[in-house]
Amino acid sequence: MLFLGLISSDEALSAALAEQIKRSDVWQLAVFTSLADALESWREIMPTVVLWDAQEAKIQPETFSALVARVQSVEAPPKLIVLDPPSDLPFEPSDIYARPLRLGGLLGRLQLYEKAAQQTPDQARPLGPWLFNPRRQTLSDNEKTVRLTDKEAALLWALYTAPDGLPRNRLLEDVWGYSSQADTHTIETHIYRLRRKLLAADNEAADCFDIIGGHYALSEGWRAT
Repeated sequence: MLFLGLISSDEALSAALAEQIKRSDVWQLAVFTSLADALESWREIMPTVVLWDAQEAKIQPETFSALVARVQSVEAPPKLIVLDPPSDLPFEPSDIYARPLRLGGLLGRLQLYEKAAQQTPDQARPLGPWLFNPRRQTLSDNEKTVRLTDKEAALLWALYTAPDGLPRNRLLEDVWGYSSQADTHTIETHIYRLRRKLLAADNEAADCFDIIGGHYALSEGWRAT
C-alpha cells in the first residue's frame, strides 16, 4: 500500500481527491489542514507522496523548513509535489502544478510513482567510484554520502538501466512525465548538476555522460560490468 499525504485547507480539493483515491486499491489518502499536524503524524513514517497546497496550507517559513528537513532526513525520501508554489521556493520539488489542478494529470503521475516504487531497488549499485542507491537517492564512497534530488536520482537510474542510453523524449516521459516544466534546458541542467556530483570523488576521472544529438548515456567505465 502506498500513501498520499495532502496538506491543504481547500475542502473541495480534498473531497475531489478523496473521491478518486478511494477507487484505487494501491493508494490511501490522509488530509491535513496544517503542516504541524502532518509532521506530528509523520514522526515515525513519511508517506510515499506529499502534496503541499502552497496557497491553502498557510505554512509559516519555519514550519516549512521543518518539512524540508524531515523529508531530507529519511532514507527513502517521499515525492514532494507542490501546488501553486511561491516564486522563491528554496528546493526542487518532484513536480509542480498550478490551479486549476487537473486530477487526471495528478493521478497519472501517481501511477508513474507507483511504477517507480516497484522497479527501483533499495540497494546500492556500483557507479564509477560511487555506490548509487536509487531509492534512497544517494551516492556514497568510503568517506562521504552525497544526496541527490528526486529528479537527479530518477534521471541517473533511467540512464543506469539503459545500456544504450535514451533519447530526449524518452527521458522527458520517464523522468518528467512530459511535464510542462521540463524542456531541453531542464535536462541539461540536471545533467550538469549530476556531472558535478559524480566527478566530485575524482576530478581526474573521465566524463560520466555521453551526449550526442539529443541521445544521453552513461559513459563507458561508469557502468558496472
